Amino acid sequence: MRGGIIGVVNPDPASNQGNFPSTLWTQILSVDQPDSESRRAAWEGLAARYWKPVFVYIRARWSRPEEEALDLTQSFFAWMIETGFPSRADPRRGRFRYFLKTALENYLKMDARARQRLKRGGDRKVVSLDEAGGAAVVAEMSQSGAASPEEVFEGAWKRELLARGAALLKEKCRRRGKEVQFEIFRACALDESARSSHAELAARHKISAVDVNNHLMDAKRQFREILKDLLSETVSGSSELQEEFRELFGESV
Repeated sequence: MRGGIIGVVNPDPASNQGNFPSTLWTQILSVDQPDSESRRAAWEGLAARYWKPVFVYIRARWSRPEEEALDLTQSFFAWMIETGFPSRADPRRGRFRYFLKTALENYLKMDARARQRLKRGGDRKVVSLDEAGGAAVVAEMSQSGAASPEEVFEGAWKRELLARGAALLKEKCRRRGKEVQFEIFRACALDESARSSHAELAARHKISAVDVNNHLMDAKRQFREILKDLLSETVSGSSELQEEFRELFGESV
């Protein structure tokens, strides 16, 4: 997914350094945040968005069957809430993605030691896990060709971002009455199994090839901004956003 989807590189990512917005991750890290419910809500928001990479990592790293992996995923997030573990994160140690994987590894080791005497799941529900969605992720994981659990985790994380980004772009185009723009973007950038030429898309939508190109460039620009917004949920500053974007998509913001 590198290059073609992301599109134009924006100028001077450092221009916002002193003006980075409060995000879900920065709310969790804010030790002086007086509203503990706000911090909990921020954590639950991140959990709802990023449970799938946790699920596939458990499957790949610990060879757990699907149902047990879903159970462990739910229990992991419940444990994070119950122990207040996210509030103990060190802001200097970086991004949510790294924090989550390290915490998960520690939790799974602890669970392996205690599983004979602990009952997981029960009423400790934090985020609704879509079992059908979990099965789809397992299918994707088996086809991804990833060589290690870490690559499985990173791949699932990236797929989740791209899927959420595409859904948000689709809705944005719908609200603006530009459904054709999204269909052109999907045909050129998302649907790798059925790529269409600009001439074919122009004929299909009864517009010029120039219009196709303009729609595609505008959609790529918007998609890039959406991805930046999504990544901003999980970092605490512009420099981390820059690093996260480069690691996941191979480009600078």
